[in-house]
Amino acid sequence: MEEKSSIMPIGIKYGVLSAVISIVYTLLLYVTNLFLNSSLGFLSVVITVLLLVFACREYKTNNEGFMALGTGFKLNMLVMVLSSIPSALFNYIYTKYIDTTISETTKNFQRAQFEKQGMSDEQIEQAMSMAASFTSPEFILMAGLGGGLFMGAIIAIVVAFAMKKVPDTV
Repeated sequence: MEEKSSIMPIGIKYGVLSAVISIVYTLLLYVTNLFLNSSLGFLSVVITVLLLVFACREYKTNNEGFMALGTGFKLNMLVMVLSSIPSALFNYIYTKYIDTTISETTKNFQRAQFEKQGMSDEQIEQAMSMAASFTSPEFILMAGLGGGLFMGAIIAIVVAFAMKKVPDTV
């Protein structure tokens, strides 16, 4: 199968679009104080899947309806890399320099969750000391990059598999 178009322009288009959507969505969650609502995180996964499907569909349209699995995976990973890096950097800058209360708000939320579970003060303090490094802007940056790329790879291969179409060979 000879593929005609490059993944680069499509990957850049959807990577930048995904980054912009992610940053705007994250900003909305921060300013409305809904960033701790884990169910809203699911919406960002749905948006990511849709953007990857649209990228694959555009590639297939440019290639007579065909796309190999490997090509789809590379295209989707390009989108994820171009989206994850600026999104993670935005989160870092926002939590480190713009709204430095995010980390403290997260810690207070965690403490309240531990109290709801009926943990003793000693257990809560131990859990809070272990979790302290996970709420820092630096950890948020690394988790955003690593998590975005790891989860992105899983979503990328699933979407590429679902969208692949190779010509019949006789």
